[in-house]
Amino acid sequence: MALFGLLYLLVQEHTAQEITAVRALVEHSGLSCYASQVHETGLDKVDAVIVAVSDDYNPLFHAREVAAQGDPFLGLDVFSLLPHDVFFSDTDIRSTVAVEKQRYWLAWQKGPGAATQVSGAFFRAQMEFYTSIYFPPPWFPGTVFRPSFGRCLVTRRWPQGCSARFSG
Repeated sequence: MALFGLLYLLVQEHTAQEITAVRALVEHSGLSCYASQVHETGLDKVDAVIVAVSDDYNPLFHAREVAAQGDPFLGLDVFSLLPHDVFFSDTDIRSTVAVEKQRYWLAWQKGPGAATQVSGAFFRAQMEFYTSIYFPPPWFPGTVFRPSFGRCLVTRRWPQGCSARFSG
């Protein structure tokens, strides 16, 4: 089993029935099929990527650990694999993930890549903010990152400070 309890299986040039059999084998071995993508290659063959996880897989821990290695996008990628039925069925999960995503967008905004790229991080973090406070009761940790984003955006845009920009 791969680090963090997540395993990618690449199955190439098989029939859809064979892919179904592979999924059943994964489930029979005690793992869960977390996500899968299938691409038709022609002649009744498909390629598939199956993401399998162990019972003790923790996507929050996984995202935090890979983001802590220096690239916040890796943490965001972990959350992109969350199965929709799990993600959308529990408001606590949605709020927790939204707050974590804000943290990673802010980390990216503060990093060196943001200075050379057009920033969509603030807008993405803003959407996650609204997700984090939408569900009752509002999840207050979701409000923590907004002031940091404001300071970060102002100092990147006007390094001499906001007041210098607007003074005569």
